[in-house]
Amino acid sequence: MKTERILVANLKTNCCEKTIKGKISEIDGVDNVMINQLQETITIQHFGNAKTEDFTDKLHSIGYREYTIL
Repeated sequence: MKTERILVANLKTNCCEKTIKGKISEIDGVDNVMINQLQETITIQHFGNAKTEDFTDKLHSIGYREYTIL
């Protein structure tokens, strides 16, 4: 299993968290999505061929921009 951690801009509400979890979970191979609103981070555990770009592209498509990949 691989783990990606992404720092995201404007991750402020439970609605943001629910939206991001739902959309990231749609990506093939994603096993778990954990969000920390205080630190504005998303931690993604996944199997297979999913890449960081798959996650950031999905975030961009729903209006979120990453600060950086940790």
